[in-house]
Amino acid sequence: METVDVNIKEFSSKIGINKDELIRQSLLSFIWSKLKDVKLELYSLQKKYQVDTVFEFEKLYELGKIEEAGTFEDYQKFDRLSYEQELFETFIKKLS
Repeated sequence: METVDVNIKEFSSKIGINKDELIRQSLLSFIWSKLKDVKLELYSLQKKYQVDTVFEFEKLYELGKIEEAGTFEDYQKFDRLSYEQELFETFIKKLS
């Protein structure tokens, strides 16, 4: 890991940016990119099931509008993506 740290110091020095600021901006860029991917996948599932939240998805099961067989994997994915979206948005706020 020392090699990476030395390269970051060298690069930040050559482009005239503080090392910590370079890391912060790089992390923000990475998180924004991941958030975009998460939102695209989440949007696809929202449209497929006509829901906006994981709670609305659960309601489909409760009302018998969909069966767990064949949809539970999508439900789990929806739940994970919702969590990731919230996590990424939280970190973006902290880093901004």
